[in-house]
Amino acid sequence: MTTAESSPGNPQAPRRRGRLAILLAASAVAVSAGGWLLRLGINVRQERAVLEQFASRDPRVRRSGAWRAAREHDQRATARIAVALDAGPEPDATVRESYIYALGLSGEPRYFPLAARAVRSDPDPYVRHTAWGAAARLDPAQFRALAGATIPHDDPWDEIGLARAWLELGDPRGIETLLHWAEAGTPSQRQAASVALYRGVASLLEMIGRWPSRYDVAEGETWPAELVAAVRRRCTGLDVARIIAEARPHAVRAAPVRQEVDSLHRKRGRVMRYLFPS
Repeated sequence: MTTAESSPGNPQAPRRRGRLAILLAASAVAVSAGGWLLRLGINVRQERAVLEQFASRDPRVRRSGAWRAAREHDQRATARIAVALDAGPEPDATVRESYIYALGLSGEPRYFPLAARAVRSDPDPYVRHTAWGAAARLDPAQFRALAGATIPHDDPWDEIGLARAWLELGDPRGIETLLHWAEAGTPSQRQAASVALYRGVASLLEMIGRWPSRYDVAEGETWPAELVAAVRRRCTGLDVARIIAEARPHAVRAAPVRQEVDSLHRKRGRVMRYLFPS
């Protein structure tokens, strides 16, 4: 452009600047629309893939669909799970357990009857164990009524499931049960009880400076018998209910941060699966 063309007195200069502004705005809109279409394509593809998994004859595929629905908080897939459970019995216990777990993570009270039905009548004790926790998450008030009106099955898994559910609601009545099965259960029962104790008790003891510091365990690990015994001793005489009540506001304030981090991880996972489907 010459000096004359760019000079303030040149009538063509404002027109060129206007056209440039329009081109820049159009480019920004195109980029935004492209990003929206990419996100839409990813979401549609992922939703279709999950929904197709529930129609598979392979229980491993159906179970995988349930875990994806739970991990990604997919409402359409969760609704499909509810329809499948309501329509008739799912023959595979591991799939039923995954379905119930996904419903529990949805937080939708309308799914409570399905969890309650599993608590009362599912023939598999591990499914009932998961259903207790799902019921507590879906509707705490109805869970309390269910726990008061239901005679638990005579199985350790029912005891562990009910104790875990109480602890998730901030009620310490199940701690001794969890400590017992963390010592006396099968390997899988010991691990399940340890996970519940890690989530519900370890942080409380750390907060008040009573966690046995020589033990460094992570979530998902089975606690050694020595740690279980140490935690039992350190819980003796504590007003655990009061400690939980005082700690809850801090947990509530921290929840949005944890949820945002979880959301970022889920979005990253969807993008990676879309770009690298194999």
